[in-house]
Amino acid sequence: MTGKRTAATPLTDLAMRSNPDGTDQWFPDSGQRTGHGKLYGRITKAGERLFVLRYTDPLGRYVNWPIGRYDPKASGPDDAADAWLLARAELSLGLARKKASVLVGMHRQGVRDLRGHFERERQIADAAQAAELARIEADADAARAAVRVGREREEAAQAAQRDAEKYSLRALLDAYARHLKKQGKASADDALRTFKLHVYAVADGPADKPAKDVTPREIAGLLRKLTEADKGRTAAKLRSFMRAAYQMAFQADLKPGAPAEMIPFAIESNPVAPTDAMTRYTVARDRVLSAAELRLVMERIALLPTAQSDAARLALLLGGQRPAQLLRATREDVDLEAGTLMLRDPKGRRTQPRLHVLPLTGEARDIIVRLMEKATALGVRWLFTSAEVDPEKIREVATPELGEEVPDIATVAGIVPMRHETVSAAVSAIAAGLLAEKKVRSPFQMRDIRRTCETMLAALGIDRDTRAQLLSHGISGVQAKHYDRHAYLPEKTRALVAWEARLKRIARGETEPGVADIADARARRGANQ
Repeated sequence: MTGKRTAATPLTDLAMRSNPDGTDQWFPDSGQRTGHGKLYGRITKAGERLFVLRYTDPLGRYVNWPIGRYDPKASGPDDAADAWLLARAELSLGLARKKASVLVGMHRQGVRDLRGHFERERQIADAAQAAELARIEADADAARAAVRVGREREEAAQAAQRDAEKYSLRALLDAYARHLKKQGKASADDALRTFKLHVYAVADGPADKPAKDVTPREIAGLLRKLTEADKGRTAAKLRSFMRAAYQMAFQADLKPGAPAEMIPFAIESNPVAPTDAMTRYTVARDRVLSAAELRLVMERIALLPTAQSDAARLALLLGGQRPAQLLRATREDVDLEAGTLMLRDPKGRRTQPRLHVLPLTGEARDIIVRLMEKATALGVRWLFTSAEVDPEKIREVATPELGEEVPDIATVAGIVPMRHETVSAAVSAIAAGLLAEKKVRSPFQMRDIRRTCETMLAALGIDRDTRAQLLSHGISGVQAKHYDRHAYLPEKTRALVAWEARLKRIARGETEPGVADIADARARRGANQ
């Protein structure tokens, strides 16, 4: 202890409130014994008022240990616990004496290094507090991490859901149909319609499942619904379309010609390939109409609405052309001066449609001339439209007021290109009617009429090569692809002239001299067996 010691001035409130004199002033508490500890009041040179416990450490040295600051207003309960006193830093004289008493008692009981003891306790408490704070922070970090993980999982689930929708089986099949459409394939609309009816509309089907996760069993389930409904041909067609779609996506990143939108589907296998090929449903048709049946068909075609009748009649006059190709013809495809109609054949694996030029003769030319006049009057490119209209009446309706813009007639009338399904449906309806009337021996379709035309052309002596050029099929190989540029117009013209003459004789019910009617012969052979 340094500074002035004033033994004559005991520790009192009056002494602790005295003015500093520029030295350390010490005021001993007369009620305490030395050895285990004695309480002092102290006023420092700077005027700070403290309570100090003077005790001996384990080495017998005196230690002056400040135990609190003097605050005459400090108060506490009369029965204040030791822990409460030991924690107090602001002390009145009474509280200081109580705290000193507790500390002296601890010293007497063996805690010789009081300051070290409380320093260690403080360190332990600080460490415990630090540990608790660390635990709280760790818990907070864990909670934040859990929230973050939950959010990331939710975002991943949402992204997976978006990917499932973006790269679903539905999206894959739509992309395939768009590709067919872009390539000008006649099967594009048929494929999309088949998908909508037999994949998208199946309530418990895999349409909205990621395409890469669809299994062969799920594909088989879609096909089974059709076969069990006696729609085997439709099932075989659906399988073919889906197998092609998956194969295109599977090879998309290796084939520059494949649509780039197929690559993100990440298809690693074709789930359609292991399913039954259902070849029993894809047996080639062999229905051929007899001359008598064809005459009835021509009579019924003449009764159809004009637009449908023209389309069906022209397909027949041109040797049995595919309606899907014929109905895509535009005014630009007609050359009346040269007397030709150019069709485009996208069938097969062609990347570009094959140009298929047909000569226009006789009634076929008359129909084309009429269609050209109608399309010109309507202001549309298409030769075949849905319109059963009088162009002059449309012009009267669409005549604008003075100064107004002339409207597009096709838009005003709601005119659209005729669909090939319209013609096919009309022919199927004719077949159903004739079958119900028992005027034909079995059902037939538009493609059976095409087969009938080629069969009758062969019976007329038209050679195979000319028929292939006329009907645009079976033309392949290096020679046809790269070297043979002959348009075969003379041969086609002779064939179509002979064919129209044959149709006229059939219409009159005349028997073709020297030409066996294959269909009739088959019917007679079947009846005699």
